[in-house]
Amino acid sequence: MVWARRWPDWVPFAAAGWGGLYAAVQVTWVVGEVDVRWSPRVSYPPALQLLLAALAVLVALGCLATRREFGRRMRGALLTSLVATIPVFTLGMASLPAYFVTLVSFAGVESATGLAQVLVNAVGTVLLVFVAISYRRRLRGRCPRCGQAHPGTGDGPRVPRLLPLLPAWLAAVGLSVYGVLLLIFASLAAAGVLPGPAIEPPFTSSSGITWMVAFGGLAFGGLGFALITAARSYATRSRPVCAAHLPEHGPADTSARPAPALRATPRTPTDAPPPGRRP
Repeated sequence: MVWARRWPDWVPFAAAGWGGLYAAVQVTWVVGEVDVRWSPRVSYPPALQLLLAALAVLVALGCLATRREFGRRMRGALLTSLVATIPVFTLGMASLPAYFVTLVSFAGVESATGLAQVLVNAVGTVLLVFVAISYRRRLRGRCPRCGQAHPGTGDGPRVPRLLPLLPAWLAAVGLSVYGVLLLIFASLAAAGVLPGPAIEPPFTSSSGITWMVAFGGLAFGGLGFALITAARSYATRSRPVCAAHLPEHGPADTSARPAPALRATPRTPTDAPPPGRRP
């Protein structure tokens, strides 16, 4: 598909459209006094939603600005600002794996607005990452699609990338962040800095629940970081290469059989050296 191969051209506009839609959704929820959950027990404060809406508008303007020419300092500041906002929206999609588990297990959705918030944050995170990658490559004088330095354009060999990479990245980020948060909470609760979790059956003590949270953090975090490693490896190996960057004659043909080794042949009388010359 041509549009997929031309993603550096349209992804800034898609990210800008997402920013406007995100801001409109947040303001609508605040005006309508809709309860939006970040986790089963934590809701977004209205002030935070308005702050996120304003940030989304600024991000949208920044994405559109990547299509214009600026001075060196302005370009660097723009790239830094875009990269700095990515963790904000990434944190908003941290509970994506938890919602996925409840959906596939037919356990129901705890909060429809919470799920919608997670999804819009996930979409924004993906778009902003692609905008930052393509813009960084442009600033370095490289092809925004393949990241290589070559003249002209063109499409080289392709393998399926986004089909496995998008689910892997989204799940990896959510699982790793969720696991780290669980480990931090378990450590602080065990040290007495935070109150321990409430005792619920079948547990008989708060320490037992704390240990369960810690082991859950190790499981979720370990799986998340393993997915990050695997996705990073696949992304590197399957990076698209434009046709203009490929060698003119292609790779050498290694399928041909090697030439037989030369063997020494015995001398015949006609090969004898002339008189006076050492053989």
